[in-house]
Amino acid sequence: MTKTCKLTRTVADSGKFDFGIRDEKNRAVGYSWGIQSVVATLSTEPFGYILSDDHPMYFFEIRFGSTRDGKTYGASNGRIIANTLEEARQLTVKKVEAAGKAYAKKYRKEVAA
Repeated sequence: MTKTCKLTRTVADSGKFDFGIRDEKNRAVGYSWGIQSVVATLSTEPFGYILSDDHPMYFFEIRFGSTRDGKTYGASNGRIIANTLEEARQLTVKKVEAAGKAYAKKYRKEVAA
């Protein structure tokens, strides 16, 4: 079963991280992230967010994106849901670390080529 909800989002934390890597155009390669607390309230409106019945009504949503020279670059890199702010912060650290490793590998190849 599902439920229709209205979601109210509040920024809980956000930031940008520069990996100390340059791309082929000599731009600083980085990552941005934002954590929002989300409260879902049941709605009778015909339009809204559809959540499964077992989905929590209060959660944290983390969104990620690439940056070049500190500015948003390209499409966002999806979202992750967490139950607590501490869990959201831990997941953010893991995601940023993984992105940094991937960028280091990608741009190391381009410099060597």
